[in-house]
Amino acid sequence: MNNLGVLYDNEGERLKAKEWYEKSASKGDTTTMNNLGVLYYKEGDKEKAKEWLEKSASKGNADAMNKLGRILYANEGDKEKAKEWLEKAASKGDADAMNKLGILYANEGDKEKAKKMV
Repeated sequence: MNNLGVLYDNEGERLKAKEWYEKSASKGDTTTMNNLGVLYYKEGDKEKAKEWLEKSASKGNADAMNKLGRILYANEGDKEKAKEWLEKAASKGDADAMNKLGILYANEGDKEKAKKMV
């Protein structure tokens, strides 16, 4: 079901993509929850995006943790909550989250932590 959603999403058919993503997400697929969050974010619905990304992240999806952290940091300025999610993603080996954390730590003046991330 997720793959069908991806196919429709890539073709720009967001309504059909959403339909298939929602079916798959309702069965607990964290990748689909992540994809649904991204779709809502692309549509400008940041609340729904956060909702689905948080569902996926709370079930262990590192990509969703990274995306949620970035959204919280960039759009809401919630640096502490953002760092929590980015740290969780980094602990699972998400290189993008490690890079972002390195930048955040460097901007805060914590060069030792920054060096460990980049």
